[in-house]
Order: sequence, then C-alpha cells, then structure tokens
Amino acid sequence: MRPVDAFSRRRNSIHLRRIPVLEFFSISGIFHPTKQPVAIAIFNIKTPMKTSLKLLATFAICATAGTGHAALLVYEDFQGSNYVAGNSFIGVTAQGTGLTGSWAQATADANQNWTVGNATAMSYSGGSGGTAVNVSGGTKYAIGNFTGGTAAEAAHIQLTSGLASTTGNTFYMSFLFRMSGTLDLNDQIMLDVANTNSVNPVSKFGFRENSNVDQFFVGSSSSGAYMTTPVPGMNTTYFGVVKFTTTTGNAWDIATLYINPTSTAVEGGAGSVGFDLNLSSNSTINYFGLRLQQADATDFLNIDEVRIGDSWSSVVVPEPSTWALLAAVGTFFMITRRRRS
Repeated sequence: MRPVDAFSRRRNSIHLRRIPVLEFFSISGIFHPTKQPVAIAIFNIKTPMKTSLKLLATFAICATAGTGHAALLVYEDFQGSNYVAGNSFIGVTAQGTGLTGSWAQATADANQNWTVGNATAMSYSGGSGGTAVNVSGGTKYAIGNFTGGTAAEAAHIQLTSGLASTTGNTFYMSFLFRMSGTLDLNDQIMLDVANTNSVNPVSKFGFRENSNVDQFFVGSSSSGAYMTTPVPGMNTTYFGVVKFTTTTGNAWDIATLYINPTSTAVEGGAGSVGFDLNLSSNSTINYFGLRLQQADATDFLNIDEVRIGDSWSSVVVPEPSTWALLAAVGTFFMITRRRRS
C-alpha cells in the first residue's frame, strides 16, 4: 500500500495531505465508442468517504485534462434496427455516430450486392497486458458481393463532418474485415474513403491479387503499395487501421495501412505499408464505404466495427478486462462504503 496526495479542506482552505490507497491505475482507451482514457483509484476501506470522493474527482479531472485531444468522430457497428439481416443496406438511413444520409451505390450497375450478414460474427484480439487490443463485432455486419464484370463498384455512407486535408491534419480509420472466395486476375476486395459518392476514391485499402499472390494493399484510385507480410487468408478476420496524414498543401499526402495492431498505445501491427497518394488538390474525405473490382460472384467482403478518429487510441480498442476492472472497482467501493454506513 502506498500513499497518494489528496485535497482536504480545513478552515475554508485547501491543503494537500497523504492518504493510503491500494493502487492507482492509468487506463487508456476504455472499450466504449468514445474511447476516452480514464483514471481510477481503489481506496483502502479506512479512507474517509469525503476524502475518497475528492480524490476520485481529482483523478477524473486529471485524466480528462491530460487526454482531451483524443476524439472518436465516426462509429458504425451495423447493429441499428434499420439493418435487417439478409436485406440490402442500400437506401438504409445512417445508423451510426457521425454519419448522415443513406447508403448509396456509386453506380447503377446491377452486378453488385450490398447486404447485411449475420452468419459468423467477427472479432480480433492481439497483444498482452494493459495495452492489448480487443475488437468484437456484433451479430450483424456489412457484406459486399460483385456478380460479374470488371468495372469498379462501391457503396458509400456520408460523414456528418468531412475530414479536411489541411496541413498538419491526421486521421485514423479502423475496421474489422475478412474475405471469402478467391483472389485472381487483379481482384480488388476493399474499403475506401472518398470525396464524393463515386468509384474514384481518395484512398482504397484491403485485399488485392498481385501477380498471383494475395496481398494487403493501400493506395489511391489508380495506384498503390502492397504489404509483403502477413499474407492474407480467406475466411480470416483481420483488424485494419489506416492513418491519413497531410504534411504540405491541402491534400492528403500519405495513407498508411496497419494490419492486426497489438497495442492501444503504440502505432504498428503485424504488418504495415504506406503510400504517397500524390493528390494535388483539396481532398476532403466525406464518405467511407465498400469497394469491389474485377471480383467474382463467389467473392465476398465483410466489414464491421468501423471507427474514424483523430488519434490512434480513439480507434484502437483495448481488452475487455479493462471494463471488468472498472466494474470491480466500483462494486468494491460501494460495498465497503455501505458496510461502514
């Protein structure tokens, strides 16, 4: 047991004094759509009630002040009531946070299916300790399927506020995704972000065939870069994070794709690859969506748990044990106080 400074009030003035506590934890990125870090304290049962409450308030203020820059801007988990399993989500009104309008196809081509799935939920866990990553999808998710042809097809939903590509801006997008089928003949099974609801995105990222090798890919509408390792597998869920940065001018410069991150605090993953988007003008990101090109009728893209934020910690989710710890602390605190009252 170690002492912690806390405020106490004496004669209408505030003084610092040392009180005993069992432990203090700093936890970043609690498993909640806002992903705001918090701080908690477990108090010795002999700590006075008023002092404990003051200390809790002090910790809460410090936690908020130190991490207020992290913000989750968009969250879509496809669990809204308007998403009906087995039905198309085209025309469905935005259900998530930070979204507006309805899902729409980028073209009127009939060779595309955009539906809500519920067969096998997706999840990912990686890393260890307090910064381990855990992302668990719900019972529903989005499916993209292309029934023929070589043209690019996409389905998008609009962001309530676009991501402006001004100098110094950085945004992150995370998502669960998997593919079933076979990659061949330059197949592209991807997600994208776009300025308008079109098949010409600001950036696209996901699975792509490259000289008979299946690889992860990130790029612009016309070119991109491939990740050498890991090699994607069919029917396997991956957790992806894309970082968009603007270093000069008013256009997104670099898109970096990370696969299967293992830390909520440190950028990185089992593999990563970056690409210079080489855009020459303003490229505000107003939409995200699913994108298919040269795919076969047996190729399917599944996505879930889409997040867009202004920091790594706002879109990379910690282990659920964090929630358990918070619940245990709250329960312990309440029980000990009731016993004393």
